[in-house]
Amino acid sequence: MSPKKPRAPPAEPFMHSIYCDRYRRKNREELNRKTRERMARLRASDVSVSPEVLARRLEAQRAAAKRYREKNKRKLKLKAREARAAAAEARRMEKERVDRMARREEAWHRAAELPSS
Repeated sequence: MSPKKPRAPPAEPFMHSIYCDRYRRKNREELNRKTRERMARLRASDVSVSPEVLARRLEAQRAAAKRYREKNKRKLKLKAREARAAAAEARRMEKERVDRMARREEAWHRAAELPSS
C-alpha cells in the first residue's frame, strides 16, 4: 500500500476560484446538454407522445429530484443536530471534570491547613 501523496495547494486563491467557476460552468453546461439530449430522445422514441405528456414526464422527474433533495436536507439537518448534541455533551463532561478537579484541589488545601494532631 503506497502512502497517499499530499495534494498540492492551489497556486493562488484567485486562480483556484477561477478554476472552480470554470469547473462548475462546465458541469452546468453538461447538465443542460444532457437534459436537451434526454428531451430529444423522449421525442424521438415515442412519436405519438404529445408535448403535454413530455412536459408532465419532465415535471415528474423534477419533482422526484426535489423530493430527493428535501430528503437529503432533512438527513443533513438531523446529522447537524446530533453533532450539536454531541458537542454539548462533551462540553458538559469537560465542565464536570474541571469542577471535580477544583473540588479535589480545594479539599486538598483544606486538609493541608488542618493542624496535624
